[in-house]
Amino acid sequence: MITRSFTGVALAVLSLAATTSRADFLSNGDFQSAPLSAGEAYTISSNLDQWITFSSQYTLEAKTADPTDFFAKHRETGGGQDEKLVQFIDASGISGTLALNLDYVYTDSVGAQSNPQGRVSLIGIAADRMYYMYGGRGVDGFPAPPTPDGSGDYGVAPPDSLLAQVQLPFSSSWTPAITLIANVPAGTYDYIGVVVQSGCYEGGGTPDSCETLRGVDNFALYVDEEGPFTKHVMGTPNAAVFGTPFVITAVVDDTERGNSTIKSAEYRILDGGGEVVPWTPMNAADGAFDMSFEEVSANHGGLPIGNYEICVRGTDVVDNTGEESCSNFVTFNPISDSGLNIPISNECAIFYTLENPGAENEVTTLNYGEDIVFDTMFHLNTSLNLSNPENIKFKFHVSANGQGEGVTSGIQYNLLLNSMLKVNLADDFDPFTSDFSLRAKIVGQSQEIDGYGILNGAQNNATLLLKVRIHYEAGVLNLEVFDFSIECQGDPWSNLMENKDKDTGLPVGRGFGDEYNKYGWTGIEAFNSLIVGTKNAYYDLETYVNGDGGGISACYAAPSDFPSIYQRFACMEILGFGNPNVRDSHGAQIWNLSNKDKRWRLAYDAIPRHVPEGNAGEYVQGFRDSALYNGKLYVAADLGAFISGVSYENFSHFPGVALLVSDDGINFEIVPNCPTGNGDLCEAETVALPGLPENNISIRSLAAYGGKLHIGTLNNSGGEHWTFDGTNFAKVYKFPDTVPAVAELEPYAGKLYIGVLGLLTYDDSPNNDYIYVCDDCDAGDHAPLAGLPDVDPDNLGVLKLYASPSMNKLFAGTVNFTNGATLLSYNAVGNVFDVIVDGAPDGGFFDTGNIYMWSMSEQNGRLLVGTFNPSTLPTLPKGSAELWTSDDGVNFFQYPMPLDWSLLGYGIRDIVECDNGKATCLLSATLMPAASLLGIEGSPLRPGLEVWKIREQKITNPSGGTQGSSKGKKK
Repeated sequence: MITRSFTGVALAVLSLAATTSRADFLSNGDFQSAPLSAGEAYTISSNLDQWITFSSQYTLEAKTADPTDFFAKHRETGGGQDEKLVQFIDASGISGTLALNLDYVYTDSVGAQSNPQGRVSLIGIAADRMYYMYGGRGVDGFPAPPTPDGSGDYGVAPPDSLLAQVQLPFSSSWTPAITLIANVPAGTYDYIGVVVQSGCYEGGGTPDSCETLRGVDNFALYVDEEGPFTKHVMGTPNAAVFGTPFVITAVVDDTERGNSTIKSAEYRILDGGGEVVPWTPMNAADGAFDMSFEEVSANHGGLPIGNYEICVRGTDVVDNTGEESCSNFVTFNPISDSGLNIPISNECAIFYTLENPGAENEVTTLNYGEDIVFDTMFHLNTSLNLSNPENIKFKFHVSANGQGEGVTSGIQYNLLLNSMLKVNLADDFDPFTSDFSLRAKIVGQSQEIDGYGILNGAQNNATLLLKVRIHYEAGVLNLEVFDFSIECQGDPWSNLMENKDKDTGLPVGRGFGDEYNKYGWTGIEAFNSLIVGTKNAYYDLETYVNGDGGGISACYAAPSDFPSIYQRFACMEILGFGNPNVRDSHGAQIWNLSNKDKRWRLAYDAIPRHVPEGNAGEYVQGFRDSALYNGKLYVAADLGAFISGVSYENFSHFPGVALLVSDDGINFEIVPNCPTGNGDLCEAETVALPGLPENNISIRSLAAYGGKLHIGTLNNSGGEHWTFDGTNFAKVYKFPDTVPAVAELEPYAGKLYIGVLGLLTYDDSPNNDYIYVCDDCDAGDHAPLAGLPDVDPDNLGVLKLYASPSMNKLFAGTVNFTNGATLLSYNAVGNVFDVIVDGAPDGGFFDTGNIYMWSMSEQNGRLLVGTFNPSTLPTLPKGSAELWTSDDGVNFFQYPMPLDWSLLGYGIRDIVECDNGKATCLLSATLMPAASLLGIEGSPLRPGLEVWKIREQKITNPSGGTQGSSKGKKK
């Protein structure tokens, strides 16, 4: 390859390894700047010692950093063209195809105008001929006089010297490289020249507004004889389900093989060396082939099951085609279904039988154990990731649903199984066989005995233990189920809303008797009690669905920074001011359930309690988090509405946040010295619509670490990290506005880990920096956690962090409205990450409706993960939230919820230890835009949070098969 280039360094003789011929360049002294009259022109002589210019008003100026590097600058008055910047190389030895590669830029182009006559030309110059450069317009915008040939327009003459030309577009930033291609006949020219006309003139009266063509070192002439190099060929997903579309991507690079612009790329697909898909065009990822380095892609409709090669090659504008580059690609059948009859003896069953019903000698007998035959369908769904040949990831989603009838009782039983399994393999994984141990919940219907009502909870006390064998070979899966056994467990669930109010003596009921208490937003065990803080809000269902025919309806359709799932709430909050029938709050509450008497007490009611100065009349609408610090309980209070943070009392006021404290879990007060000045933690702000506030509108997270209470906020100008030492508050870190929320603070392995929410794939937060870490946090040593794996780009950040004490891992759950939430773990020992579920199809535990990994905790070493799933109505009467468990942090199983779990409950908002650590309590979140879905007082579909307790314990089957009997009519 012969390379001849213009450079901005010395513009002198350049030594070329590929040729011994002379390469002459103009030096700085070769530029001719003597003034000319209109119509005059310099000629290019054989010694190339003259710079062609048209008027003394055109100047050539040096760049500040490099006096040998020049840019052209427009004339300061009148219309017309910029300088004709001309440079030449010796044409000796050049024949055939020649390419000129050019990068250029217009800078500071405010007030500048585009001139369509801007262009770059390649010309051939013979020493014995005369040339006139393009003259354009005359001095100060007057037309130029006629050229010697009478045409009225100067140009390159004679015409056969114009080898190639391209018109320049107008731009105010770097434009992609362009390439001119010319066929140079041997022995015809003495020099090859480059002529540049900027095509930009100043239109705003500022001489510096249209500087052009920064740096002559951006010109390069090549004789390009090689095709581009292709690399990074990949099919995505790299193991695809047969018959489904996939994306082919690659990089085509000519920068080291002539540096010509890429003209095209194409792919083909091979099976065993034979072509099954012929060469097919690909697209430039940025929409245009206009650079010497291009990322390319193509969509392919699908392939049969098999092992393939995908090959890609590129062609440059000189029509050199490079060698193809290939990578392996697999298609497989991800599904295997297996129907099975499972006969079991369920010794865990507990039921009643009635002998001689209605007679005087009627006997009711409590029975243990009966036979059941389940008609069950097992379903296997698989994803395969081959991106790392040394660590191939196989994920299996195994689900089953079976129905059976008790032979003795006639009770209808369901067998429920939902599990996510994962293995890592080497590149020789095909064929693959492995056994997995699973557990399925057996749930029986409640039994009703005539005259005695429903006997609840007698049947949900068995777990079926089983094994599955998964075999994969040549893209085909098979599932075998075997080795069944029964484990008896007491029915673990109890609804704590049936516990009584200490004052009234009545069950507190859903929402603690207030249907506006939609969320159990935070829970914590402290002072020998379970303490629950609520979120209290009401949104009218009809307005939410249909709008109001006015401003709220228009707001629904307007562009917004709010995620679509929240936009309607925000519109109702801001524009529903003064109308409690649109949106309202009764004020949040804190409730205390004593471990001693098992009764609830109302510890804090926001309505009669007002926040301090500057926010008179405001009250707390929700308590989002809580933490113990220095023997006291601190609770985060949000004063404004749920989504926007706007006041319930004033549509342009954003009252901000407050912090409550208690030393007994019964009596709470607002921490009095939270600073309220400009930029402070508890600042309130008044903003005229449609503006958004820049104060803290929510405290998202609390944690005790390093002898201080740490506080994370939501702030439109960037989330903030504050500390409190019991007396003073300090701001230790402020994130950019692309990261508006410090969602989680979690101590782990001697450091504080920070989960953030925001537009995390933007340039301000490169590489999906969704978890930060600090050691001495007061020093502002916040930094992204090193080695964070890239996750699905639709993730908006981390909503939950949990440090598992039994597994010594940090688990992180995300929010993803498109492909389901991601769950991953991190082990500080060795800095090891494990992405458990992420993106389609396994995001949200194979359910894209699980858009939050919302809560986590442990019970006896078993990890519990609760989700937020807004698909509530289709799951009625049971709420749509899901609970998943894992004993190893790798394989996960869905835990069946009770039939009457939190009606309209779409989320498990918090999971906390309770009952002195002997049980775990789940706090539900229920559908917000409804007071009563059916509009009937006392309706079973009335919303309102619930608190449930779960405790697993082994039970023993009494000998003899029956226990006790009672004679005589029971009433």
